[in-house]
Amino acid sequence: MLLYWAAVGGASAAAVAAARRVPGLLAPSVAGAPQTRARRVVARKAFHGLAVALFFPALVRTPDLLAVASAVALALFLAVEAVRVAGVPPAGALTRSMGGLLDERDGGMVVTTHMTLLVGCVLPLWLRLPSRRAAVVGLAGVGVGDAVAAAVGVTYGRRTWLPRSTRTVAGSAAGWAGALGLAAAWVAACATDDAAPWAAEVPRWAAALAWVLAAEAVTGQIDNLVLGAGGVAAAALAGIGT
Repeated sequence: MLLYWAAVGGASAAAVAAARRVPGLLAPSVAGAPQTRARRVVARKAFHGLAVALFFPALVRTPDLLAVASAVALALFLAVEAVRVAGVPPAGALTRSMGGLLDERDGGMVVTTHMTLLVGCVLPLWLRLPSRRAAVVGLAGVGVGDAVAAAVGVTYGRRTWLPRSTRTVAGSAAGWAGALGLAAAWVAACATDDAAPWAAEVPRWAAALAWVLAAEAVTGQIDNLVLGAGGVAAAALAGIGT
């Protein structure tokens, strides 16, 4: 698993380096430029896909290792951000490298969205829930549902849920379908010869993920944390894994 993480991390770093050489792809946000905003949203949500690629296999095979490794990663994130905020070299390079990926939620001194993505994905593991199936609801909602909803919504969505909201009906529907797809992948990866107990939970998965995507559509808070904690609550209410 450690070798797999190293390979995925190296490939993602190479992909980001290549993306930076594409003119305008990771350009800083410009007010009144919807195309720039759309590119930035899609680029940001690609990191949700990276989180799923890193976390999902470990959740299937080595959940305890994933819980510990995520805590170490969060500690490193906090240390790097402390260096950047304090202005200690290479603070300038760190700030410039983030420039094309920040949005209005990163308007303060401290950048937190990458940390909240990590916490939202692994919070169920840190809570030591008795069933890994409940943990998948949070990972599916944050890692897939939120990312797909944002990417589809900013690209194709027209009708929003609320006035002055950027969350669209098309985005939420696509996010729900994508999250349910990850749940199906979990069933395929973990089911034994008798898959009936897993298949019987499909309506529960669908209901729990619908609740998570509904919360994503209306929340004005840090959605990574809302969806991570909401996924835990939705799984418990739907009876997933019990």
